[in-house]
Amino acid sequence: MSVVVVGLNHRSAPLDVLEATAVPAEALPKALGDLAGRAHLDEVLLVSTCMRTEIYATTERFHGALGDVRDFLALWSGRPPEDFADGLYDFHDRAAAGHLLRVAGGLDSAVLGEGE
Repeated sequence: MSVVVVGLNHRSAPLDVLEATAVPAEALPKALGDLAGRAHLDEVLLVSTCMRTEIYATTERFHGALGDVRDFLALWSGRPPEDFADGLYDFHDRAAAGHLLRVAGGLDSAVLGEGE
């Protein structure tokens, strides 16, 4: 079992893509249900702000998980994967944990130290 994170942020994607992939708070249950129902994603966590959308998950198949997240983002945003695929980044295991700590600490924000 591996932990993966797949996402888009202010450095990897333009604002219109970030806006299209953002998940508002009231839509989180639906989005999480969709993600949890995917074949290669087990436990999932979704972080979505105005400057990032990231999906953290446990998985047995890294590439399958990447495909599931890409497909979710395409369905959610109503855009073909080609519109945002070049902006997707991914980390697994130790690198995923390190990335989460940088995000939580505000070190990966548009404004250093920002709480979002």
